[in-house]
Amino acid sequence: MRRAKNFKVKLELKNKRGERLFNKRPAVLAYAFLAAGIWAASAALWNYRARTIMALVALVVFAAMLALKKKGLAVLCGFFLLGELLFAGTADVYESRTFDAEGAEVTARIVSDYDMAQSRYHYVADNVYVNGKKVKGKIVVSYTEGNLPLGAVVKFSADVKSRKFSTHWNSVNNFRKKEYYSATTDSVEIAEITSVPIYDKVRYEIKKNLYTTLRSDTADIITPLLLGDTRVINDNLRHDVSAAGLAHLFAVSGLHIGFLAGVVSRVMKKLRTGYLTNVLVTNAVLLFYAGLCCWSSSIIRAIVMFDVYAVGKLMGAKNDPLSSLAVAGIVVLTLFPEDLLRVGYHMSMLAVAGLCFYTRGRKIKKRNSFAETLSTSLAVNVTMFPVIASAFSKVSPFGLLSNVLILPIASFMYVFVFVNSFLVLLMPFLRPTLYLSALAVMPIKILVTIVGQLNFGQIAVPAFGYGMALYYLGIAVGSRFLNVSKKVKMPTAAAMIVSSLLVTVLT
Repeated sequence: MRRAKNFKVKLELKNKRGERLFNKRPAVLAYAFLAAGIWAASAALWNYRARTIMALVALVVFAAMLALKKKGLAVLCGFFLLGELLFAGTADVYESRTFDAEGAEVTARIVSDYDMAQSRYHYVADNVYVNGKKVKGKIVVSYTEGNLPLGAVVKFSADVKSRKFSTHWNSVNNFRKKEYYSATTDSVEIAEITSVPIYDKVRYEIKKNLYTTLRSDTADIITPLLLGDTRVINDNLRHDVSAAGLAHLFAVSGLHIGFLAGVVSRVMKKLRTGYLTNVLVTNAVLLFYAGLCCWSSSIIRAIVMFDVYAVGKLMGAKNDPLSSLAVAGIVVLTLFPEDLLRVGYHMSMLAVAGLCFYTRGRKIKKRNSFAETLSTSLAVNVTMFPVIASAFSKVSPFGLLSNVLILPIASFMYVFVFVNSFLVLLMPFLRPTLYLSALAVMPIKILVTIVGQLNFGQIAVPAFGYGMALYYLGIAVGSRFLNVSKKVKMPTAAAMIVSSLLVTVLT
């Protein structure tokens, strides 16, 4: 929201027409300072002295701003301090839970299958006991057979190893799922079969229906599209999807939440419930779905943005998508500060930011589906480019074309797969209809297969360094949020982006 009663940060820079260059968006500033605090703490991950000094400096500045009655700056400093403390606390708690044990007696409950690699099956288990002592977090068990049922309480002997926490995004992904330990065993004893949380049960049944009915390569596409579970994707398919530039379809986000919210809201309106009841019921459904998707950052971000819009409508306030995105970012980083180090988080936030910068808020006299899809794909790909280049050192030259072909039918694919999968879950005798879901995702399967066979499906690019800041400054300057003539801001933005690319290539 643009309203902010007790949080004012003055920015009186004006253009020739007397308009502010930027409108006031306190939430965006608060998000930036929270992220800066998390980044500062991550930069000094195990340097306790540096972390303490930074926290003390932030605390002193916070107190000084309060004494000088600069409440807005004090709040921003408070968000920086909060970011520092959240990440430092997260890292310290994780470190306190790690340990290694040789030849340990382990008891754990299977809650999810993982994947198969090199003829071994991986399972995720909770309620972990090592040598009779319960430990925090989950354990990934590597086993020779794929017949361990959901809810099985297994006992085995193995070396238990802690997954070390670092600032590398792969390490953070493990920590985000609370999979703190790993063990490899060739012999497992099933003590009993117990119940598991409803999220795990529903997720397991959906995946079982897909993999026992359809070809595995088809189920490997439907599962992440529906549940965001990308760990089922083998290396070959992962390469093909990345080469086609369609990896974002497997991150459950606004597309999925928009559909669910729309359906539930429509049903509630038919029942003539009040607006508040409508919002509460819709949130309950969305949160359950978020649990099925393991509370991914992208789905939490989408739910918070929906809630900000809903609350704003209830209060009669105009929704500002950029501020809504910032509020969502604050919520996600407060719950999971380590997400700032995850590539997926940045790709999700930047994709929406690109839409806010270049495709939202424009008045369209006559709708052109092709032009809208092209502009959407272009905005998303251009905004995410530095992060993708830096994380993977490769980009897809077909990303723009693939999205133009797939995005117009992506909603249909998801809607059909979603409805079909849950109908089969409720009425198992409809399982043969899953072959229709296979037909629905056939365009994705065909496209990624074709692109994956091309030798130039991915192009190697250098990682962005300091040039990334200049690139995103250019993106911001060229956005619709800068109240300057296009004749001035577009050449300026283009010059900044080109300069950032030169800096990246030459350094």
